[in-house]
Amino acid sequence: MDSIKTNCPSCGVGLEFSAETDAVVCARCGAAFRVHRHGDTFNLSEVAEVHGNLGKLKALEIMLEEMDEEIEAVGSDIESLRGREKAAPLQAGCALFGVFMAVIIVIALFMPLGREYLGGWIFYLTILIVLAFSAWRMRHRFVSREQVERFRQERERLQSALVELQAERDRLHRIREEILGDAVSEDG
Repeated sequence: MDSIKTNCPSCGVGLEFSAETDAVVCARCGAAFRVHRHGDTFNLSEVAEVHGNLGKLKALEIMLEEMDEEIEAVGSDIESLRGREKAAPLQAGCALFGVFMAVIIVIALFMPLGREYLGGWIFYLTILIVLAFSAWRMRHRFVSREQVERFRQERERLQSALVELQAERDRLHRIREEILGDAVSEDG
Protein backbone atom coordinates (compact mmCIF):
# COMPACT_ATOMS: atom_id res chain seq x y z
CA MET A 1 0.00 0.00 0.00
CA ASP A 2 1.09 3.55 -0.63
CA SER A 3 1.93 5.70 2.35
CA ILE A 4 1.72 9.45 2.85
CA LYS A 5 4.43 11.37 4.66
CA THR A 6 3.73 14.82 6.07
CA ASN A 7 4.13 16.83 9.26
CA CYS A 8 1.68 17.16 12.12
CA PRO A 9 -0.08 20.55 11.85
CA SER A 10 -0.12 20.82 15.66
CA CYS A 11 3.45 20.01 16.70
CA GLY A 12 5.39 19.64 13.43
CA VAL A 13 6.64 16.09 14.00
CA GLY A 14 6.66 13.78 10.97
CA LEU A 15 3.51 11.76 10.26
CA GLU A 16 3.35 8.71 8.04
CA PHE A 17 0.12 6.88 7.32
CA SER A 18 -1.52 4.66 4.74
CA ALA A 19 -2.97 6.41 1.69
CA GLU A 20 -6.25 4.58 2.31
CA THR A 21 -6.72 5.63 5.94
CA ASP A 22 -9.38 8.17 6.84
CA ALA A 23 -7.86 9.35 10.10
CA VAL A 24 -4.46 9.69 11.75
CA VAL A 25 -3.23 10.47 15.26
CA CYS A 26 0.09 12.15 15.97
CA ALA A 27 2.27 9.90 18.13
CA ARG A 28 3.92 12.91 19.78
CA CYS A 29 1.09 15.28 20.68
CA GLY A 30 -1.90 12.93 20.29
CA ALA A 31 -3.77 15.29 17.97
CA ALA A 32 -6.31 13.45 15.83
CA PHE A 33 -6.89 14.42 12.19
CA ARG A 34 -9.27 13.38 9.44
CA VAL A 35 -7.69 12.81 6.03
CA HIS A 36 -9.60 14.50 3.20
CA ARG A 37 -8.72 13.59 -0.39
CA HIS A 38 -9.21 15.69 -3.49
CA GLY A 39 -7.79 13.82 -6.47
CA ASP A 40 -4.08 13.33 -5.82
CA THR A 41 -3.95 15.85 -2.99
CA PHE A 42 -5.03 15.56 0.62
CA ASN A 43 -5.38 17.72 3.67
CA LEU A 44 -5.68 17.08 7.38
CA SER A 45 -8.38 18.61 9.55
CA GLU A 46 -8.39 18.25 13.28
CA VAL A 47 -11.10 15.87 14.53
CA ALA A 48 -11.82 18.00 17.55
CA GLU A 49 -10.15 20.76 19.41
CA VAL A 50 -7.83 18.72 21.53
CA HIS A 51 -7.27 20.43 24.85
CA GLY A 52 -5.54 18.29 27.41
CA ASN A 53 -5.72 14.58 27.88
CA LEU A 54 -9.53 14.40 27.97
CA GLY A 55 -9.84 15.87 24.46
CA LYS A 56 -7.12 13.57 23.17
CA LEU A 57 -8.82 10.54 24.69
CA LYS A 58 -12.18 11.50 23.22
CA ALA A 59 -10.68 11.94 19.75
CA LEU A 60 -8.82 8.62 20.06
CA GLU A 61 -11.98 6.81 21.15
CA ILE A 62 -13.83 8.14 18.08
CA MET A 63 -11.01 7.04 15.81
CA LEU A 64 -10.78 3.62 17.46
CA GLU A 65 -14.52 3.07 16.95
CA GLU A 66 -14.22 4.01 13.28
CA MET A 67 -11.15 1.79 12.93
CA ASP A 68 -12.99 -1.17 14.48
CA GLU A 69 -15.92 -0.67 12.06
CA GLU A 70 -13.54 -0.53 9.12
CA ILE A 71 -11.69 -3.66 10.29
CA GLU A 72 -15.01 -5.48 10.61
CA ALA A 73 -16.08 -4.40 7.10
CA VAL A 74 -12.76 -5.51 5.58
CA GLY A 75 -13.01 -8.83 7.44
CA SER A 76 -16.48 -9.50 6.04
CA ASP A 77 -15.27 -8.60 2.53
CA ILE A 78 -12.43 -11.10 2.93
CA GLU A 79 -14.86 -13.83 4.00
CA SER A 80 -17.15 -13.04 1.07
CA LEU A 81 -14.27 -13.33 -1.41
CA ARG A 82 -13.06 -16.54 0.23
CA GLY A 83 -16.57 -17.97 -0.17
CA ARG A 84 -16.69 -16.98 -3.83
CA GLU A 85 -13.30 -18.63 -4.40
CA LYS A 86 -14.40 -21.88 -2.80
CA ALA A 87 -17.84 -21.89 -4.45
CA ALA A 88 -16.46 -22.38 -7.98
CA PRO A 89 -15.88 -26.16 -7.68
CA LEU A 90 -19.26 -26.58 -5.97
CA GLN A 91 -20.98 -24.68 -8.79
CA ALA A 92 -19.28 -26.91 -11.35
CA GLY A 93 -20.38 -30.03 -9.50
CA CYS A 94 -23.96 -28.81 -9.25
CA ALA A 95 -24.04 -27.94 -12.94
CA LEU A 96 -22.73 -31.37 -13.92
CA PHE A 97 -25.27 -33.00 -11.63
CA GLY A 98 -27.98 -31.00 -13.42
CA VAL A 99 -26.81 -32.37 -16.79
CA PHE A 100 -26.78 -35.89 -15.40
CA MET A 101 -30.33 -35.49 -14.09
CA ALA A 102 -31.56 -34.10 -17.42
CA VAL A 103 -30.15 -37.14 -19.23
CA ILE A 104 -31.75 -39.47 -16.66
CA ILE A 105 -35.13 -37.76 -17.17
CA VAL A 106 -34.88 -38.17 -20.95
CA ILE A 107 -34.01 -41.84 -20.54
CA ALA A 108 -36.89 -42.31 -18.08
CA LEU A 109 -39.34 -40.69 -20.50
CA PHE A 110 -38.24 -42.91 -23.41
CA MET A 111 -38.33 -46.17 -21.43
CA PRO A 112 -42.11 -46.50 -21.13
CA LEU A 113 -42.63 -45.57 -24.76
CA GLY A 114 -39.97 -47.92 -25.96
CA ARG A 115 -37.43 -47.24 -28.62
CA GLU A 116 -39.31 -49.33 -31.16
CA TYR A 117 -42.21 -46.83 -31.26
CA LEU A 118 -40.08 -43.72 -31.65
CA GLY A 119 -36.98 -45.11 -33.27
CA GLY A 120 -33.43 -45.08 -31.99
CA TRP A 121 -32.36 -41.90 -33.74
CA ILE A 122 -35.02 -39.75 -31.94
CA PHE A 123 -33.74 -41.01 -28.59
CA TYR A 124 -30.12 -40.14 -29.41
CA LEU A 125 -31.13 -36.80 -30.93
CA THR A 126 -33.04 -35.92 -27.76
CA ILE A 127 -30.05 -36.86 -25.59
CA LEU A 128 -27.82 -34.72 -27.83
CA ILE A 129 -30.21 -31.74 -27.58
CA VAL A 130 -30.39 -32.07 -23.79
CA LEU A 131 -26.59 -32.20 -23.54
CA ALA A 132 -26.14 -29.22 -25.88
CA PHE A 133 -28.71 -27.13 -24.02
CA SER A 134 -27.19 -28.09 -20.66
CA ALA A 135 -23.68 -27.20 -21.86
CA TRP A 136 -24.94 -23.84 -23.14
CA ARG A 137 -26.64 -23.16 -19.80
CA MET A 138 -23.61 -24.27 -17.77
CA ARG A 139 -21.32 -21.97 -19.70
CA HIS A 140 -23.02 -18.99 -18.04
CA ARG A 141 -22.87 -20.46 -14.57
CA PHE A 142 -19.22 -21.42 -14.31
CA VAL A 143 -16.70 -19.16 -12.62
CA SER A 144 -13.60 -18.99 -14.79
CA ARG A 145 -10.08 -19.54 -13.49
CA GLU A 146 -9.37 -15.88 -14.19
CA GLN A 147 -12.28 -14.83 -11.98
CA VAL A 148 -11.13 -17.14 -9.19
CA GLU A 149 -7.61 -15.70 -9.52
CA ARG A 150 -9.02 -12.15 -9.31
CA PHE A 151 -10.98 -13.14 -6.19
CA ARG A 152 -7.79 -14.55 -4.67
CA GLN A 153 -5.74 -11.44 -5.49
CA GLU A 154 -8.41 -9.12 -4.12
CA ARG A 155 -8.66 -11.25 -0.96
CA GLU A 156 -4.87 -11.12 -0.47
CA ARG A 157 -4.89 -7.35 -1.01
CA LEU A 158 -7.64 -6.96 1.58
CA GLN A 159 -5.78 -9.25 3.99
CA SER A 160 -2.67 -7.07 3.79
CA ALA A 161 -4.87 -3.98 4.27
CA LEU A 162 -6.42 -5.67 7.30
CA VAL A 163 -2.97 -6.28 8.79
CA GLU A 164 -2.14 -2.59 8.32
CA LEU A 165 -5.46 -1.53 9.86
CA GLN A 166 -4.85 -3.77 12.86
CA ALA A 167 -1.33 -2.35 13.26
CA GLU A 168 -2.75 1.18 13.14
CA ARG A 169 -5.40 0.24 15.70
CA ASP A 170 -2.69 -1.21 17.97
CA ARG A 171 -0.69 2.01 17.58
CA LEU A 172 -3.76 4.05 18.56
CA HIS A 173 -4.27 1.82 21.60
CA ARG A 174 -0.63 2.41 22.63
CA ILE A 175 -1.11 6.18 22.28
CA ARG A 176 -4.30 5.90 24.34
CA GLU A 177 -2.44 4.00 27.06
CA GLU A 178 0.33 6.62 27.05
CA ILE A 179 -2.23 9.40 27.44
CA LEU A 180 -3.94 7.50 30.25
CA GLY A 181 -0.52 6.96 31.89
CA ASP A 182 0.22 10.69 31.58
CA ALA A 183 -3.17 11.54 33.09
CA VAL A 184 -2.54 9.24 36.04
CA SER A 185 0.95 10.71 36.64
CA GLU A 186 -0.46 14.26 36.44
CA ASP A 187 -3.16 13.40 38.96
CA GLY A 188 -0.73 11.60 41.28
